[in-house]
Amino acid sequence: MRNEEIAYKRGYRVDKTGVVYNSNNEKVITTKNSEGYLIFGTGSRVKKTFKNVAVHRLQAFCLFGKSIYNLQVVRHLDGDKLNNKADNIVLGSYVDNYHDIPKKARKKIISKMAETKCGFDEEQIVKMFKLRKEGLFYRQIAKELNCTQGWVWMILNGKTTYTERINNLKL
Repeated sequence: MRNEEIAYKRGYRVDKTGVVYNSNNEKVITTKNSEGYLIFGTGSRVKKTFKNVAVHRLQAFCLFGKSIYNLQVVRHLDGDKLNNKADNIVLGSYVDNYHDIPKKARKKIISKMAETKCGFDEEQIVKMFKLRKEGLFYRQIAKELNCTQGWVWMILNGKTTYTERINNLKL
């Protein structure tokens, strides 16, 4: 049983405005977790029954019941992790969730990922283009360079912050 289901069985509810109430109909104090979502605690640390519960997941459980487990994620339509109003919570896939983020913000996220995780030097990038010209598939190039197919695709299609640097290479 997941934390939101446990909280629901213990009498916790989220109203349509996103406020959490306990079984005595008292407002529950929430806090932000490290990922920026509102959470609250229920149970006892002494009895080892303590659970952290994400408010958006409890809201979804209140709205949709166990069907929240049929899809991949609970989404915030407006992209605001703190907005747990009933009309802002829907179920969907990771792709749906990603597309909830405004396009400009998505580009910024991708750029930041590329800057922090792309450790290819110019020699490797040149080799990547050479292997592709030779007819190798992304999968084969990724295996050769010990990286993911996604990185190969992004670099070969100019979708990283390294695009300008790549364009300046003699390929």
